[in-house]
Amino acid sequence: PPPPPPPAPGAPPCPGWPARRPVWGTAAVLVAGTATDDPPVSVMSMRSFQHVGDLSYSIYLWHWPILLLGQPKLSGWLDGWLGTAALLVLTLALAELSYRFVETPFQHGRIPKVKTRFALTLWPVSVALVLVAASLASNYGNAQLEQSREQASDYYEKHPAALKQPPEDRIEKKIRSSLALADEGAPVPPNLANGDDLGDDVWQQQFSCFAGFDDSSARICPMGDTEADKTVVLLGDSHAGMWLYALDRVGKEEGFKVLPLLKLGCAPYDVEQTFREDPFPSCPEFRDWSRDQVKKIQPDAIVLGHRGLNYVVPEDGESDEQAWHRGVEKTVTELAALSPQVKVLSDIPPLPWNPKSCITDPESTMKSCTAPVEGIEIESNPITRQAVADTGTDAEFVPVLKLVCQSGRCPIVVGDTVTYRDTSHLSITWTKAVAQEFGALLDLDDL
Repeated sequence: PPPPPPPAPGAPPCPGWPARRPVWGTAAVLVAGTATDDPPVSVMSMRSFQHVGDLSYSIYLWHWPILLLGQPKLSGWLDGWLGTAALLVLTLALAELSYRFVETPFQHGRIPKVKTRFALTLWPVSVALVLVAASLASNYGNAQLEQSREQASDYYEKHPAALKQPPEDRIEKKIRSSLALADEGAPVPPNLANGDDLGDDVWQQQFSCFAGFDDSSARICPMGDTEADKTVVLLGDSHAGMWLYALDRVGKEEGFKVLPLLKLGCAPYDVEQTFREDPFPSCPEFRDWSRDQVKKIQPDAIVLGHRGLNYVVPEDGESDEQAWHRGVEKTVTELAALSPQVKVLSDIPPLPWNPKSCITDPESTMKSCTAPVEGIEIESNPITRQAVADTGTDAEFVPVLKLVCQSGRCPIVVGDTVTYRDTSHLSITWTKAVAQEFGALLDLDDL
């Protein structure tokens, strides 16, 4: 079945704090009890109200599929609150039927007993019913998605200029064009270059020479122009790795070898981190190993990437931000003494929903598949920039965020390409598409 629609930007998490209101209300009713004949108590003591309480479990079971599947079918005078009211009435009717003919008989033991041999046949029947229901739900979801894609095709046939972007256009302009489509209420394009293969469109799936969470070293597999004399080291965590294939393309075009030194979850800076709130001893061990490799390689340039402020553990008396600044400044200063060029990449924001879910939701639009530029990763960028500046070296902060987002928003579909692979990593397809401008931002031409 189709995944649930993504939440609107800025919407509270589900259930989140709004769930406290009905909980508090229920608690207040229980505390009040029935020790008084005040009008509210009299009203809630009416048999009709009590019967709604009896139906509550059946209502709970019926309301979501009725509202979810019924809402798209409503049209005309049933739009808006009238349609919702009609669906709620249908929910109550079905709840009454299931309460009377299913729930109550089971509660009072009125279900006739079956013989053991016949009872065994109920197992495959139950499995068959589940499989049939799952198949019907899947077919329904696929039909809804196909219908939405047909509608999207009709939209872009009527607006042929919407997706026409000359290849010489700058990436920033292409991103702004996608934001303009979002503002116009355009649907998600139906034929996305990497939409069907998004699960594999991430650097870890295509490249195996990196350190896992438990590893303190990794195989070194050259990329770029592997025969070149000039060498660039890519150092960092998965947010460095996601730029690997862009740097690979730049290296092949500009004639330098790329040596990745990457470890999942481990920023390259001297700041303590945990892994999902657990101790992460292999991270400092990997940093020591990678620093030794840099000394041996003596690269012509080092490109640093990271997920900003990720699971930082500050020292006593300092904040996460202060710890991050200290770690970046110390590490960049040391690396600048080992290589004539050090480039520190900015970070990108996380998505509030999974991109695969968004592009396959029949109700999605370009607007609902556009994310805000926010999160601790974005908060880390000015801290990282200042820390690099405070080193007093020639190291540079590289604002690669502009290759993903513009004007405070990030469309996850630009042209026919999905930019993100998951909630926090860019797709290989997108990083290859922006490789030329990525290389221009790095400015490694004089290696």
